[in-house]
Order: sequence, then C-alpha cells, then structure tokens
Amino acid sequence: MSLTSCRLSIRGTFAKLKDLVTCAVCFELLQNPKVFPCLHSYCYECIVKLSKRECGLECPECRFVVDIGNPPDPSTLPTNFFANNVLATLSLADNSDAPPLLCDNCEKADEPVEKRCTDCQHFLCSLCAESHQRSCETRNHILRSRDELRDNQPAENAKAIKCNEHKDELVKFYCDSCRKTICMSCTVLGHRSHQVLALEESASKAKQEVEYLVAKVEERMKSISKRIDLAESKSQDISAREEACKSQIETFFAQLHQEIDAEKNKMLAISTNTEFQKHKIDASKNVLDLALLTCQNGVNFAKHSLENSNDVQLLDIKPSITLHLGNLRNVQDEVTLDMGNPVRFLKCETSSDLWRQVTANLCSVEEVAVCPEKCEAKILDLMLKVGKKSAILVTMKDKDGRIISSGSGRDVIEPIFTGSKLKDVNVLENQDGTQTISFVVNELGTLQFAAKINGCVAAGCSLKLEVKWELSSMHGCGYLRMDELMVNCLSGEGDAGKYSFRLGDTAMTSGVHRWKVDVSHVIQDAGECLQGGPTFEVGVIEANRDHSEISIVEGHTKKWVYSEEPRRIVSVFLKLDMERKSLEVLPRGRILVATSKFSVRRKVLPFKADSVFPFFSVNCPHCSLTFCI
Repeated sequence: MSLTSCRLSIRGTFAKLKDLVTCAVCFELLQNPKVFPCLHSYCYECIVKLSKRECGLECPECRFVVDIGNPPDPSTLPTNFFANNVLATLSLADNSDAPPLLCDNCEKADEPVEKRCTDCQHFLCSLCAESHQRSCETRNHILRSRDELRDNQPAENAKAIKCNEHKDELVKFYCDSCRKTICMSCTVLGHRSHQVLALEESASKAKQEVEYLVAKVEERMKSISKRIDLAESKSQDISAREEACKSQIETFFAQLHQEIDAEKNKMLAISTNTEFQKHKIDASKNVLDLALLTCQNGVNFAKHSLENSNDVQLLDIKPSITLHLGNLRNVQDEVTLDMGNPVRFLKCETSSDLWRQVTANLCSVEEVAVCPEKCEAKILDLMLKVGKKSAILVTMKDKDGRIISSGSGRDVIEPIFTGSKLKDVNVLENQDGTQTISFVVNELGTLQFAAKINGCVAAGCSLKLEVKWELSSMHGCGYLRMDELMVNCLSGEGDAGKYSFRLGDTAMTSGVHRWKVDVSHVIQDAGECLQGGPTFEVGVIEANRDHSEISIVEGHTKKWVYSEEPRRIVSVFLKLDMERKSLEVLPRGRILVATSKFSVRRKVLPFKADSVFPFFSVNCPHCSLTFCI
C-alpha cells in the first residue's frame, strides 16, 4: 500500500485504516508487524508459527518463498513502520482493538499516553510529560495533547527511531555509501569517510524513486487488468461457443432423427399394406366355405332320410339323393392360395457400423483450424445497385474442405474491396459456418472483392462484380413498358405523339460508363408516326434538376441528349466520361456504312454537371428502345 493512498481524514475512516493493518493469518490487528520481500505484512508471532512448517516459510497470500536463515529467524525481517504508524493512530483514537500505545519514557502499561513532544518525538504519559516540562534540557520543548494527535496523519504519529548501534541516540542521517540510516555518533565513528546525507534530502530522493516505480507498476497493473479482461472474455466466448456447438449438434441430430423416423414410417406403411393379398385369401376361403356347406347339407339330408323314412319312401327319394351325393363327390376342395412374396424387413449385416460410418462422413466434432485456401465466397444479390445494401457470404472450411459450422471467435476476416467506393462495410459471424459481409456501393463500375482470413489470402474468395443501373419509373411518365431492359411506347392510336421517357435509377458521379441502345420500329411509314415527326432521344440529363413531365416535354431540363428519327437509326453507342465531363454518341444506321462515314456521325457533348442520369425517351407508339450495359 502506498503512503499517498493512506492520507485520508482520520475521522470516519478508522474502518479503512483497520483493513490496512489486519493480519491475513490471525485476522487481528498486526502485533509487531514484519514485512516479507513480497511486501505482505504479518504479526511476528504468526511468522514464527509459519516458519515451523516442513515446507519452509512462504507467503500465505502469493506463495513467495521467504529465506530467513537456518534456523529461521523472523527478527531479521524489516519492521513495517507504516503499519505501526497506523496502529498508533488507531490507539490514539481509543480504538479497543488497537494495541495500547506505551509511554516512550516509562513504558508503563497502566499509564496511558497523553501527550507527545514534537522535538523529541516521544509519546509521554501525564507524569512523564510534567517531568519533561520541568527538566532544564526539555522545558522549552513543545508538547501536543492526545486530542490534537488524533487529527494527525499516520506518518505524523511515527515513533522516533533509534540507532541500532547506539541505542540511546536517534537516527538523524542517511549513509548513501552503506544505504542505511545512522545517528550522530555513527557519522563520527563508523561512517566518517562515507557520503552522509541529511534525512530530508535522502527521503526526497527516495520518494521520487518509489513514486516512479509505483507509476510503472500501475501501468503494468493496467496491462495485466486488460489481459485479465481479455482472458475472461475468451473464457466467456469459449463457453458461449461450446453451448452453440452443443445446440448445433442437437439440432443436426434432431433433423437426422426426423428423417430416419420418416423413413421408418414409410417402411411400416409398406409392411402393413397387405390388403390385396388378404382379399385373395378371403375369396379362396369363401369358395371352400360354400363347398363345405353344400356337402354338409347333402349329408344331413341323406342321414335324415335313412333314419326317418320307410323302405318305400327311401326307394322313391334314392335317385335324387344318389345323384346329388354323386355330384358332391367331385366338388372342388382345393384352391390356389397365391399370396405372392411376403413383405419382409431387410438390412445389412453391418448396419450399425454403416450408420456410424455415414454419420462420421456427414459430421464430426474436432479441434480444427480454418484453412483460408479452402474458404469460398458468393454474392447474395443477383445485381449490385448503387445505394442498395448488398452482402457476400463467406463459407469457412478446414483443410479437407469441410464446413466449420461452429466459429471460434478467433477467425478474423479482412474484406478487401477495389474498383468502386463503398460505405457501411460490416462483418457478421453466423452460427452455421459462414460469415456475412454487408456493404453499400456508392458508385457504378466493376467491384472486385478479395479477403484475408487470419492474415492469409483466401484464394477461393475472389469475386468480380458489376455495379449496374436500371430504368426507373420514379421520374418517368407516359405509357412506357419495362420488359427487362426494353422500353416500349404503348400509347396507342389515340395517343400518337405522346411524350414518354424514363431515367436510370442511379446517378453517375465518377468513372467511365458505356452502353448501347437498339431502336426498333415495328410499322414503317404509319400515318400516326409521321405526325410531327417521330423521334427518340438518348443521353444524360442533370441529376439535381426537375424531372417532371412538363420540364422534360418543354425541354427545360433536357440537356446533352441525342435526338433522331427512329426509321433511320438501328442503334446508338454512348460513352460517358465523368472525369472529362463529356458524352460521346456514335449512331449506327440501317445500312452498313464505312468506318470513315460512321466516324463523321460521331458527336461529343460536353457538360458541367457533377451528377447525371441516363435518359431515354420516345414519342412513337410503334417504337421500342432496348438498352444494354
């Protein structure tokens, strides 16, 4: 404990002071406290008991081994003067647990300390204080009462320390050569040629050195605390992932059990599906039952006739009886009981081993590391759009290409994007062996993705993606139909000449962009198509302007637009360079023309806007525009 941390107001803080001077062995206030090299303090008698153990003397709190000689001599340990100062302060405050403070003059236990001489630094009882004031040598010394001493800081209540060599003299100097405190006699006798310093000067240097070391150790404490927090976090993470792994195992085998139970139910259904066979057997049995009943009736009638008829009657009925019984002798008494093959349960001889092998092939629980070379990535969105949140899924695998469905918390994915500006990049670890990298694209172009996993390049995670735009009806008007990338004007006869337009859904702010527009005119020279001259327009217009129907139709907003009659044009190639702020237009006619003539028709439209939209329009009901990027 540092001395600075104990400079507290004595009033109301006795409980804290007691904590500072409580022995960790006997849990009482320290009695004759001694300090171990590890700076833990204990009572002298407690140390004597600890030193008698067979294992030797070691600190009960930090297990530091303390060498006090053989045989052990605890008196060689330094005294904890700081603890003595605190104990003296507690005793002056009439704390019943503190050891009594004895008079430094008479040392009588029954004479409580009442005053202290500030010159001699002696605690005095009332009798000794009176004698101290009457003595010629000490009558001018200043004495402070017990009540005044209670408000002192612990250091101010320190007892005077006497020299170990000259018992009656107080320590007043410090020998820097021997690094020990000495008295006046020592300076003359044993330390005459040594570098002797005043206590105040030496103490000031000692305080600076101790405070410097305290600051360094406190820095180390902060570092250790961070490591402890990290260890606790890792321990919690391991526990959480252990539970997650258990949950995944339970879920996997629960699904597997469901599938196995489903197969079992199918087999049970097959085993009970014997109705057809039972019907065949029942039909054969019915035939035999009828034959048996017919024979029984004939036999019964014949027996009754023999028993109950006279000779004449018997002779009269005999022809009928003999005829019927003769026929019954040839009655069918056998049928074909064709039951087919019986339904039986079949299994492999090593079914148990087979199931274990199948399970082992499906899954396992092992200590494995992620192999960056085997990891894979795929885009979750079919089309990347500017301003739209997109995501890439990275599947973590081991060196054998197996999916690692439980993360370890240590696998770090570093996404690397080039080609287009992004924002809101975030990596989220899932619980199924994948990690999701979400992002928002800020501009059009080709986006290239790569990844480093745990500092190593993941070759299987490279992707090349195109950030595209589509036609949007947000600012459009007219009867235009969007069919994938085709725009048709379906205004009909009554709406011939209706102005219809669409803009791209993404403003272009940088880069070089190319696209082509194909023109199709279904009905050539239709009467309604010639009213006012059918035209189509392609190009770009300023993004921050008004895109209402009025502004477009009246031409207030249209700029950097190429216009032509549909009948004369097959396709138009456009190249937009946002760095040079130019739109290059290359129209292609219906008849193939030479390169020189084609180049003559090339137009370059400069503009000043920093942000533009692609623009498409048509005023003919029989025209369609198809664009591709």
